Amino acid sequence: MSNGPVNLIADIAYGFNSIWALCTGTNRVIRVNATTNAIEASNISVGTSPNAVAVNANSVYVTNTGSNNVSRISPTTNTVAETIPLPAGAGPGEITRGADNSSLFGPSRDMWVVNGSGDSVSRITTGNATSAVTTFTAGIGTAPSSITFDGRNVWVGVTDAP
Repeated sequence: MSNGPVNLIADIAYGFNSIWALCTGTNRVIRVNATTNAIEASNISVGTSPNAVAVNANSVYVTNTGSNNVSRISPTTNTVAETIPLPAGAGPGEITRGADNSSLFGPSRDMWVVNGSGDSVSRITTGNATSAVTTFTAGIGTAPSSITFDGRNVWVGVTDAP
């Protein structure tokens, strides 16, 4: 029996010929080469309670429920290149993602995150040196838990719709 944190894998994603795995017990991301199965990075420190991971053409994004932010990881350096703050108490969870990793972004090439504790959805505009966040609360119901898009619309699954 272990006395230390346990590496529970919360989510995985594929990109840059690697599997990116979130370890909730240690607040870290592990990068595994998808061809050789070799661990390329095992100590990428992100925020508290990482919840979901998604990959686009340039970066790896991790939602951190406990620290109310999103970590943007550079696949070149295997380090956090940016920490994107979300509203206090947001509790970010799922990130928009499609069938292929190039479809990470919703309409207007923005990334969308559900904030389960904040009863809101945040749109993160990426592509610049610093990401911008806009948060929406009106009419989405309580405890949003899932999110997807169809190329034109963003769809949010909620526990209790108005």
